[in-house]
Amino acid sequence: LKRLGNLQQGETVLVTGAAGAVGSNAILAAKAMGARVMATAAGEKAGLVTGADTVLPCGDDLAARIKKLTGGEGVDLVVESVGTPAMVASSSRGQRRTSI
Repeated sequence: LKRLGNLQQGETVLVTGAAGAVGSNAILAAKAMGARVMATAAGEKAGLVTGADTVLPCGDDLAARIKKLTGGEGVDLVVESVGTPAMVASSSRGQRRTSI
C-alpha cells in the first residue's frame, strides 16, 4: 500500500473483496498505516469483514454511497482485487488505484 499506492496516514482507502485473504490483509495494513478503511464484499460475505471502519455490501449504488460517506470527495486509494473497474473509477478521488 505504501510503495504501490503511496498511502499516507489519515487518507481513506476502499478495499474491494474485503472478505477474502487479500482484502483482509489490505485492511490490516491500511489500518496499521493510520488510514480510514471502507470495505466492500458481496452478499453474506459482508458479515465476514473485520477491521474496517465501514463495511458496504456491493450493489448498484455503491459509488454513490461511497461519495456520500466521504462528503462527495471519494476515496484516496482503492485496493481492487475483484475486477470492478467501473465502480472503482467512480469511487476514487483521483487516479490512485492498486489492483491485486
